Amino acid sequence: SPYDVAQTVDKLKTAFSGANLRVIRAVPYDEGIVEKGRENRKRYIVDACDFNFLNKALAVDPRVGLFLPCRVTVAEHQGKVLVLTINPKRLSAIFNNAELNELCEQMHKLYTDIIEETVL
Repeated sequence: SPYDVAQTVDKLKTAFSGANLRVIRAVPYDEGIVEKGRENRKRYIVDACDFNFLNKALAVDPRVGLFLPCRVTVAEHQGKVLVLTINPKRLSAIFNNAELNELCEQMHKLYTDIIEETVL
């Protein structure tokens, strides 16, 4: 991302909203693990969800719960701000479910669009 972590998180939340996903939370990655106030502000997780899509996907294959809702990690590493997420298409290959493949393809496109919207 060409932006700092805080700006990237804000742009990511806006991109999620623009894609009609509800932002569930945006918190430091280590929140709840370290003492309150000592969280690393250079690493965040942002969770968002389209609950209709989630219910449809869970009905096709409950294993989709392993990677939904959408989770994106924003982290500064070696002076660069990275925007990271899993690749639903890769998980689709592992699950070996043709109907799920189509949903994972949709999720891959959605993730790509959201990340592009965030960083461009």
